[in-house]
Amino acid sequence: MRVEEGYEALIAGSYFEMDAFGIFKAAAKLLPGVIERALTQAGIDRDALACVVCHQASAPGVEHVRRLFEPRGERVITIFPETGNQIAASIPSVLAHVLTQGLAGPGDPILLLGTAAGVSASAMVIRL
Repeated sequence: MRVEEGYEALIAGSYFEMDAFGIFKAAAKLLPGVIERALTQAGIDRDALACVVCHQASAPGVEHVRRLFEPRGERVITIFPETGNQIAASIPSVLAHVLTQGLAGPGDPILLLGTAAGVSASAMVIRL
């Protein structure tokens, strides 16, 4: 918006608008390729992963990631029901949960998977 369009137009244009479903659809399209590239670069098969630590933006988002890892979707760790969307803190929070609950141990490979509105997605494999 431009000042020349008037004060009301400037105010209206300053509000954040988010198309949550559109962002979900765009991220869902990106994730399989992002996951496969990370696994290939790490030289690891998805069945070797101890667990998947993903961004916890929404319950449907975590469930989508879980479906991508079927038939072993239980490896996708969720704390969303207890914490909600912690924005950028969700991946470190889930990783802390994995460690404190003993869901992975020394040398175990873990996939970290992040998404962000805009839409961007990234993944990496780490070993504890």
